[in-house]
Amino acid sequence: MVTLFAFVQVTIGRLLAVVALVVVGPAVLLALILVRTVSSGPTLLLDEIPTPNGRVHRSYRIRTTGSGHAAFPVLGRWFRE
Repeated sequence: MVTLFAFVQVTIGRLLAVVALVVVGPAVLLALILVRTVSSGPTLLLDEIPTPNGRVHRSYRIRTTGSGHAAFPVLGRWFRE
């Protein structure tokens, strides 16, 4: 049986996650649009990193380096800061 404390803890965690998505989501979308407008090629990159226990950890990131429009190096430098 789930205790009341565990239920409240999970609920607060999920609410904070939704709030974080709502707050950070527009900034990520803007970054994706900016990268897409100043460069050709993929906007999101998939990194596959092997872990010590043999599994593969996958993480997505926004491309911040490469060739393309003259504004791309400035935009990439700004994202990396």
